[in-house]
Amino acid sequence: MTQEINKSTNIFRGLIIFIMLAFVLSGTSCSLFKKKYRKVETEERVINLDNKTKISLDNKYGDIRLFQNTSDSLLRIKIEKITHVKEKDLDKPIKNINAKVDTSGSVVSINTEYTKTKRFFNISFDDDNKINFDIHIPGNIKIMIDNTNGDLFMTDISNEVYAELTNGDVKLEKVYGKTKIDLVNGKVKGDLDSTKGLDIEVTNGKVNLNLGESFSAKFKLDVKHGKIKKEDLIFGEEAEDKTEDENSFEGILGDSEAEVVIDVVNGKITLSKQ
Repeated sequence: MTQEINKSTNIFRGLIIFIMLAFVLSGTSCSLFKKKYRKVETEERVINLDNKTKISLDNKYGDIRLFQNTSDSLLRIKIEKITHVKEKDLDKPIKNINAKVDTSGSVVSINTEYTKTKRFFNISFDDDNKINFDIHIPGNIKIMIDNTNGDLFMTDISNEVYAELTNGDVKLEKVYGKTKIDLVNGKVKGDLDSTKGLDIEVTNGKVNLNLGESFSAKFKLDVKHGKIKKEDLIFGEEAEDKTEDENSFEGILGDSEAEVVIDVVNGKITLSKQ
């Protein structure tokens, strides 16, 4: 008899919890699952780089594009914030994502902030919030980039650049300065004429470099799980394949002392001629 009472009590409690949950869901579903609209805001910053030694950019979601500023010695930043809002909030400023620029010290620090707008049972209902950056930078200052989810595009850059990415692709176009890329998941593609030094580390992905006629450097390539391809390139006599499975290679193009070091764990390295 006691067992039957306990069983009935548990069933009753379960029904009460189910009814309460249904009530909560009915009251929140309208707001949580209501149609959202894409909203974009842009702003531009112009920064004097006198007495500045470096630029540091830390972003979580979004793409970063670097261009050489040859017109003056100023740092020019275009910030594009993208979020999704309810129709009634289309005319309101975006508040849940923000880019902060700190110029108080010798380093120009750019950091992004993402505020969670809704959470229900520990599930986030944020929709594709991200911040994209277009940065026009003079050639006499270092830049450091940390991007968690997004692509990096660099063109006509002579700066010293260090970039660390978790998930995204990297495109290098006429990048001349000393460059280090540390990528976990993604692809690195480059169209290069020359370099002062290139260091690429990829955990999961591919590296494809298309080299100009006069490209000159010492190469050191390693792939742990994958292979290396060299297409239409003639290396010096010191070039050698260290292993028969072509997953390690050292060779020289031209007479430059610059080094190109590429290390891939899972993937492939391809060098080709433009």
